[in-house]
Amino acid sequence: MTVQFLHTKLRVRSLDAAVAFYQAAFGYELRSRRPGPGTSEIAFLTLAGQAAELQLAQDVDDLPVPLGLVHLAFKVEDLEASLAAAQAAGAALVSGPYELPSGSRVAFLRDLDGYDLELVKKKG
Repeated sequence: MTVQFLHTKLRVRSLDAAVAFYQAAFGYELRSRRPGPGTSEIAFLTLAGQAAELQLAQDVDDLPVPLGLVHLAFKVEDLEASLAAAQAAGAALVSGPYELPSGSRVAFLRDLDGYDLELVKKKG
């Protein structure tokens, strides 16, 4: 059996604002944007060279966002530059940056919709 991870879906208050945030903060590119199930509108975002996508969904019905997601983690080459770009795009610093026992450095942010984001600069 072969399985491939396709995407993670986040419900957002403003699709325009969320797409702009992930483009500015992490360099995502908009692959497609279209009506979704029911009254929703969805956008698929990609990162160069990666198969897994980020799906953003704005629900016109304003249903509550289900709990359960802890954070999205991003491996970055330059933690300080990535942190600065995310904050300039509107993310709020939650904690860090700090060093883990492994030697990797991490920082946690919160995006425009309250989702936590982890930036990881691997040691070496």
